[in-house]
Amino acid sequence: HPSRTYFGLALIDWILVILSTAVLGIFLYTTAQRIGYPYDLEWMEGGMLLHGLRVMEGKPLYGPVEAEFIPFIYPPLYSWLLALGGGAFGLDYWIGRSISLCGSIVATSTLVWALRKEECSWGIAASAGALFLSTYDDSGSFMDLVRADAVLLALLSSSLLAARTTRSKLSGILLAAAFWAKHNAAIFGFPILWWLWRYRGKKQALSFVLYSAVPALLMTILMQIKSEGYFLTYLLEVPTAHPFVFSRFAWLFGKEMVLALPFIFVLGGLWL
Repeated sequence: HPSRTYFGLALIDWILVILSTAVLGIFLYTTAQRIGYPYDLEWMEGGMLLHGLRVMEGKPLYGPVEAEFIPFIYPPLYSWLLALGGGAFGLDYWIGRSISLCGSIVATSTLVWALRKEECSWGIAASAGALFLSTYDDSGSFMDLVRADAVLLALLSSSLLAARTTRSKLSGILLAAAFWAKHNAAIFGFPILWWLWRYRGKKQALSFVLYSAVPALLMTILMQIKSEGYFLTYLLEVPTAHPFVFSRFAWLFGKEMVLALPFIFVLGGLWL
């Protein structure tokens, strides 16, 4: 009987937990095969390692264009982490992939913990984490690459969870750190601020602003001064120079929606 409990969990929860654990096992097995691969798995990996190497050598990340180096359009947190790991173990692909893999595991754990805090069962909570990991292939296999994306998701999801549990100061610090990983994380500050103001009061909202916007702004000013103005050139001016091809956006949006419809209809039918 699905509602019968075994060691404190209903049978359906045991099934979901076991299936979710299988997904986690497949994810870890897959990433284990790639973590030590000595060449680029994706076009940014070698470039990101070069960022970490420059930090280790004390060279600036943001400056005039050089024949040997042009920075990516991201803040420096991931490059600093690469340099930190490289200084301890020697800079290599497995260092960056390990950092990203840890970020993906943290993001997955945050999903599970968030649903548990919302009083969902262990089966449903575990399924949320498994669903995230199951997007590994379709999302471009970014979860273990030498890129900042997985670190961003770990910090961002942790910030959202901290806000939901009314730890506004921690939420702000984590969002500022996410901003240092990829600056588009800043957009999440607005819904967090609105939610805290609406449901937790002005004091919590202002505390969040103090611990998120202020560190992010100070870091930006410091990096802008240190780089002699090149920091925001790479973060903002270079991306705005890229053309926006609306037809390509509309085509991708339509295609993705059509591909997703069968899945949505099946879920809707099961719910009905």
